[in-house]
Amino acid sequence: MNDIVADYGKRWRFTLKDLNAARYRHRYERAWLSVTNPLDEPELLRIFIYAMLSAAQNTTTLVYVVKKLMRYGLTSLQSINDPENVDRIVKILKCTRYCNEKTLRFMGLRDWWASNSTNLIQQIIEKSNSAEDMFNIRNELAEHGPDGVGFKVASFIIQLSQSNVKTIRTVIIDKWVLQLLKDCGYDVPVPDYKKVSGFWKKQYLDNETVLQGMAKEHDVSPAELGLLVWCKASYTEPNKSLEDYLKVS
Repeated sequence: MNDIVADYGKRWRFTLKDLNAARYRHRYERAWLSVTNPLDEPELLRIFIYAMLSAAQNTTTLVYVVKKLMRYGLTSLQSINDPENVDRIVKILKCTRYCNEKTLRFMGLRDWWASNSTNLIQQIIEKSNSAEDMFNIRNELAEHGPDGVGFKVASFIIQLSQSNVKTIRTVIIDKWVLQLLKDCGYDVPVPDYKKVSGFWKKQYLDNETVLQGMAKEHDVSPAELGLLVWCKASYTEPNKSLEDYLKVS
C-alpha cells in the first residue's frame, strides 16, 4: 500500500505516519498550553507568550521556560502586571537566546494587551473557528501587534489559536520550510534566524502562496505542510519522540 502523502525527494518524503505526527504535534502543543475550544483570553495570552519566546529558540528550552512561567502563575495579565513578579520573570527568561530583548518584548506584550487598541484580541477569540477570518487577522496582527510579532510569530499564534489544523491556511515559515522551497528549485535564501530577523511582508506572503499551492496539490492544509516539514527536520535522533521534546520538567 502506498502511504506517501507528498514526495519532494528523499529528504522531504512524507508518509501518512508523518502526517499523523504533524497533526499530533498541533494537538499536543495546544493541550499542554491548556488551550481549549472555544478559546478564551487567558489561553490566548499563553499562546502569545509561547509564540513570542519561540523566536531563535530551540524547542527544549522554549518548553522549559514557558512551563516554568506557567508553574509560577506568570502567564496571566494580573501576574505580569505585578511589580513583585518582574525579577522572577527576568530570571526565568535568562536562559533564552537574546534574553534582554525577549524580556523587553514580554513586558511590551503586557502593555499592548492592556491597551488592545486594534481590538485584535477579541477578533482572534471570536473568529478562532473561521479559517478565512483568521488568515486575514494574521496579516493585521503581523502589522499591528506588539513588538516581536512579525508574520512568522503571528502565524504561530494564529495556528495555535485554531483547533482544526486541517483547515488552517497560514504557514509558519521557518528555515526548514525555506530549505524545502530551495530544494524544490525556488530561489529563496535560507537565513540563520539566530542572527537575522524574518522576511518582510511581501517576501513572506509570496513564499506562503507557493506553499499553499504545494499543500493543495497533496490535499493537506498549508499548516499541515509546515508541520510535516518541521517534524521531518527536527526528529533527527532516532529514539527521541515528540513527547520527549515536549515533556520537559
